Amino acid sequence: MKFVFPICPTTNHMYGHSGHRTYKTKDSIEWEHEAQAVILSTKGRKKLTGDVYVGVEFFLKRDRDLDNNKLLYDALQDNGIIENDRQIIHLNVKKYIDKKNPRIELQIEQIDK
Repeated sequence: MKFVFPICPTTNHMYGHSGHRTYKTKDSIEWEHEAQAVILSTKGRKKLTGDVYVGVEFFLKRDRDLDNNKLLYDALQDNGIIENDRQIIHLNVKKYIDKKNPRIELQIEQIDK
């Protein structure tokens, strides 16, 4: 299955803190809603129950760290593509610069043993 998501918030913009409490920011919540719309509109989606391979390609406006994958895996889990993000046993992540069309392209496949 292949999904094309908008760029998710950076790690510094994913979570906020108030005292001892950590919470998702407005940017994170908005991105989760956008990701859910992408997943629900994808034809042929099904729940993968075994080990999975995930290939992620980031097409960024500018060069930055690739440390913001948590929301991606949570979106797959929360929207029924995988049962748990622990199923991801093979991960391939690449980044490119595309100032005109920033996005995340994610490919997920069940691994047959």
